[in-house]
Amino acid sequence: MPGPELPELRAATIEGEKLLTGKLGSGRWREDEEIMAWFGDWDLLEPGWVSLAEWRPAVRGRIRPDEVYHSFYGGVARKK
Repeated sequence: MPGPELPELRAATIEGEKLLTGKLGSGRWREDEEIMAWFGDWDLLEPGWVSLAEWRPAVRGRIRPDEVYHSFYGGVARKK
């Protein structure tokens, strides 16, 4: 979820969460810290915990950081 430094995008994300839980059944956005805890002591691989769009090297630098960009993140880690 976008942090407090992006209040408009954070509000849009919260509205999206309400849609998921109220109309579509389930879904919940989580704060970065909550998700990072799932990785535990594993080594996060490049490009790290980033928007899913950042996992596509061909489009990096040409991405519009809108509410979709800030709503879907991912990461891959290697067990030590």
